[in-house]
Amino acid sequence: MLLAGCPEPQLTAVDLVRPTEWVAVAACEPAAPKVDVLFVVDDSGSMLDTADALAENLSDFGHVYARAGLDVRIAVTRTSVPSSDCAADDVALVASSCRDRLEDFVAPPSHESDSGDAAQTCARTCAEDAFTIAPSPVHGDDTSRVRPWIAPDTVEDLPAALACLGQVGVSGCDAESPLAAVLRVLDRTDDPADPAFGFVRPDAALAVVILTDEDDCSRPDGALPLPVDGTRSSACWRAGSRCERDGEPWCEPNPGGALLDLDAVFARLDALEADKQRFVEGQRVFVSAVAGVPRAFPEEPLRYAFDTGTPFEAAFGVGPGCTEPGMAAPPVRVRAVAEAYAAWNRDLVSTCGETWLPALACIPGGPPQLERLCFEADAEDDAQRLAETCILVDDVGNTPVALPTCDEVCDDEGCTQAVPPDAEACVIWVPQGCEDRAEARLLRRDPASAGRCVEVRCGIEL
Repeated sequence: MLLAGCPEPQLTAVDLVRPTEWVAVAACEPAAPKVDVLFVVDDSGSMLDTADALAENLSDFGHVYARAGLDVRIAVTRTSVPSSDCAADDVALVASSCRDRLEDFVAPPSHESDSGDAAQTCARTCAEDAFTIAPSPVHGDDTSRVRPWIAPDTVEDLPAALACLGQVGVSGCDAESPLAAVLRVLDRTDDPADPAFGFVRPDAALAVVILTDEDDCSRPDGALPLPVDGTRSSACWRAGSRCERDGEPWCEPNPGGALLDLDAVFARLDALEADKQRFVEGQRVFVSAVAGVPRAFPEEPLRYAFDTGTPFEAAFGVGPGCTEPGMAAPPVRVRAVAEAYAAWNRDLVSTCGETWLPALACIPGGPPQLERLCFEADAEDDAQRLAETCILVDDVGNTPVALPTCDEVCDDEGCTQAVPPDAEACVIWVPQGCEDRAEARLLRRDPASAGRCVEVRCGIEL
């Protein structure tokens, strides 16, 4: 068995650590996955209260992606989309340091917060007035150019660059439109004349991560302004939601309302995912959001609260989904899209939580990293027999290294497998782990080392 992306190994008995007369299998684990990450960041005044949390989590996101061993690209855009409800510039990918955009960090007073200035947060958490992005080619354009996104090989310090890039300001529209922003960015990436052309690679997963404390207010092209009775945020929330207030209240997206039909979003993302699967079987589009859900969501369910008598509800039309820092509106439209394209981690994470890291998709699990490799073996072989007659070779710097069997560590709560102290990885042999085939479980101390080629070599002792 040989998986894609690895050359056919040439093996002889001389190559093996122990004498054999045949080789049962040679295999490779897949190369590090590709993922394009689009952060859609709320740039309205309500984000003043979460400015510090946003900056800290952007840096954390960068550290995770830098260590993950992924072939990753990261782009950032805003939730302000030009419409009859929002006098904004057209949607584009952000390509400069927040220090170069300090005028965007002064927010006018609103129903949710007094006027404020988040420029100090940018100055404290972003060290560079400007950062250099190395030129790179893209699919469909082989010329190396500076692109409006970052990657581990195009910037010197990915966490620092993302912390500077992802702080988009607080002076944007209070009709936040993250879903329309996603569609606009996808249009741009398809346009050869646009700087964003080629960001979405045909063979890479796409992970959309929405960072907001409100719900989506995307409008169809040419729509008349929403009637505002109170605040625009309240008008947006009511226009996008249909709620049952009696008994246990619930809310769902309002079909056929004044906002952009979610079916248009689903259709675009479904078509994009289908295109990707023509290149890579099973390739995915993921949507996750940091939004107004409880800190312990989903263990603590989101409850839509009415008749609370709170100032937030008086202004917004519904009780907050979470509180402190600030107050975040419970998501309805954003939630529906995130749940339809859920990541294998969490699709919704609380804006009020201390860490937003669970919202990231396409990230290998934290250490220890367990990888599986199936191979042919004699049906009567047990784990001891496999350990005696098979080796798993990890290709480290083109030097074959035989990995030891994992240690078994036991205490009062039971036994677990662990990497030996003098090794970076080990193997657990399971005779029937893959139904009718044997399984080698590769346990790594550092998940960032995943993506190397490994080979299982089995033989009969002479």
